[in-house]
Amino acid sequence: MAIRETLQKEFEELAATTTADVAAIIPSEKFAKLIIEEASLGRRLKGVITASEEAIGKGEGDTVKVRILPKVSVAEVAEGEAVSDAEVFKPVASTVTLKRYAGAWPFTAQSIYHASIDLTAALLKRIADAWAEKQDEVISKKLDLGAVSGTNYKPALAKALASAGNFEDVYDKIKELVNEMRHNKGLSPDYLVVTPEVYAQLQKDYEDATKRKFIQVNDNGEITSVLGLKVIVTPFAHADSTLNQVVAVVLDSKNALVEATGLPAKFEEKREPEADVYKEVFNAYWGVEVIKADFDGDGVAEAIGIGQIVNPST
Repeated sequence: MAIRETLQKEFEELAATTTADVAAIIPSEKFAKLIIEEASLGRRLKGVITASEEAIGKGEGDTVKVRILPKVSVAEVAEGEAVSDAEVFKPVASTVTLKRYAGAWPFTAQSIYHASIDLTAALLKRIADAWAEKQDEVISKKLDLGAVSGTNYKPALAKALASAGNFEDVYDKIKELVNEMRHNKGLSPDYLVVTPEVYAQLQKDYEDATKRKFIQVNDNGEITSVLGLKVIVTPFAHADSTLNQVVAVVLDSKNALVEATGLPAKFEEKREPEADVYKEVFNAYWGVEVIKADFDGDGVAEAIGIGQIVNPST
């Protein structure tokens, strides 16, 4: 249910009250819940999270273990023979560190007293949009987009462009990466997250008749998928000629990222009489982490569901 409709329902149920202040008749927990629900719908990168864990007693700096089940296989076994269980089956555990995220917005007392449901709903929607945007920014950075490869994780696979800052061969590198993830790693890539510079190159590639059938666009001319991967362009990272910089990532969303939430989000109103203002304050405890495991036995945990397109290292 949309924020405004929810507030209208609450207001109608409390119509007998004599106050005209919407904030005074609706609990702050309801506001916080509305913000979180709306933000979850507005996140660009919500689809790349495979699992979430809630730890309501934990806050800033605390860690939460989030577990996923790795891929399993089935073998042909002759009648009467035992099924092999050479390795102990166990979930892959990712340690997520919670961080506090907050915002404060002061309003004059007069504007709060005279606030309509529409204005209150607009305020909550603005906060929800800001929270969704911040989460997308954190996820983009966690994926090393715009940063040097290896900043946060070692990728399952990586493909280097022919020359740093030249994205003309990015489509071919994406194709190579997708094929190797599917056929060599047994992954199921389904998302492509790119910097604006790579996105611009893919728009040019759409004009190439040999590539156009593998690049889909909507009625607004926006690229929606490439080689069957859903495309998300992040505004929080940019690609240039930095050596070994990550300019795009291909994700198997079932094996890429996990998130955790801590103490319940809060939305509170604080009175500041000396300025005759009310300050609306939002707090949330949240974290995200790349799923890593040492499946190849080299002693280094790698991101099992992420492939990178990078500038060359030399």
